[in-house]
Amino acid sequence: MIEPMTYFGTFWIPNNEGKRMFGTYTYKEDGSSIIEIHRCDYEGTFFSLPPKYGVLWGEIADGYPMTFFDVTPMGKRGESYYLFYSKYVLTKYHVQSLDDELFDRCFVKFNHLNAWVRKNTFEINYGTSEITYISNYDETVISSDIILDVNLSASICSLVLDSIIPFYSCKLTQETYFRLYAQSCKSIGYFIELITEITQFVSVALLSKQYPDKILFGDDIRLLVNNKESEKPTHILIPFELLKDRVPILLNNWHKYYSDISPLCTRYLNSLNQSDFDTPDFLLIATSLDGFYRRFISNDDGISYKSRLDKLIEKFKDIDAVKEYSIDTEVFKDSRNKYAHLFPESEAPKAVFGKELYILTQKGVILLTCCFLNLLGLNNEEINICCKNARLQNRLNIL
Repeated sequence: MIEPMTYFGTFWIPNNEGKRMFGTYTYKEDGSSIIEIHRCDYEGTFFSLPPKYGVLWGEIADGYPMTFFDVTPMGKRGESYYLFYSKYVLTKYHVQSLDDELFDRCFVKFNHLNAWVRKNTFEINYGTSEITYISNYDETVISSDIILDVNLSASICSLVLDSIIPFYSCKLTQETYFRLYAQSCKSIGYFIELITEITQFVSVALLSKQYPDKILFGDDIRLLVNNKESEKPTHILIPFELLKDRVPILLNNWHKYYSDISPLCTRYLNSLNQSDFDTPDFLLIATSLDGFYRRFISNDDGISYKSRLDKLIEKFKDIDAVKEYSIDTEVFKDSRNKYAHLFPESEAPKAVFGKELYILTQKGVILLTCCFLNLLGLNNEEINICCKNARLQNRLNIL
């Protein structure tokens, strides 16, 4: 298993093993991968290639194979030192490209999935003379596989890892992760797209930006990726314990609509940072609400922006947060016209700014949240549960 540190090794362009180059590979704590070529005895090895190299092979730690993808030069000194950054690194295998169909399953760990599923897979028994623990190893959190499409299924599982130092200490760690199963072998690129899709779903469910902590294709076969640190969720949107039986249909619909909903979801997640509010945050929500209506309800150009908002509000009128913190759609429309289309004040007389624009934006966030949850298959009663669980009304408090 590769751990964050620097390894000595040799590196070469695929199918050119006779022209190995000596150097080091550094796997950093943040998941980034840096290759340093310290000696290159083969003139023209890199100079004949484009600025970015698709694949580089290597061996570290007594012949441990590595494949580096999207290798980008970062600098060089003279003719014997080259520095590279690699976007993806596959351990234990040499492959030709991200398109090679090699694996039929993938395991993705997220740091805060434990906080979502709240599944305890081990128990500790305190006896008179000793302490023991019982672990339900690799326990499936949802009783049956989640069918995403005819060729793809997923499950959510938890396991317990132990780290024992004899006569000194024992550390127990629970990990919860997604398992993705394909009916036939798929490429790494295929799974990367699925991981991006699942990552956005987890981010929405936890109402905070999440990133994979670990990606596995088998025993010790890892895909190393440079990711930001996941945000610690404060209020979870979709309460797993209350809506556990609905999670399969939520994931199925997320997969079904992902290509259309992804741009809106990105805007939504970017708008969740309340500590750095500015006018573009309002525009993200204003355009996302319009985009949602056009993509998933009706693309009738004969209906005005205000009317589209009115219809969305009518759809969710019995949800407490929407009812209590109602949107003045005339104000919303004028504010959108002012900041998106630079309408003069005379043509957008009800546009707001400052604190009022912040509050208006948060009301839009609540409405957009209802839109997402409805698309995923929840009814208004269930959406009401989610909004209360996430305490969305607290977003209207001025910082």
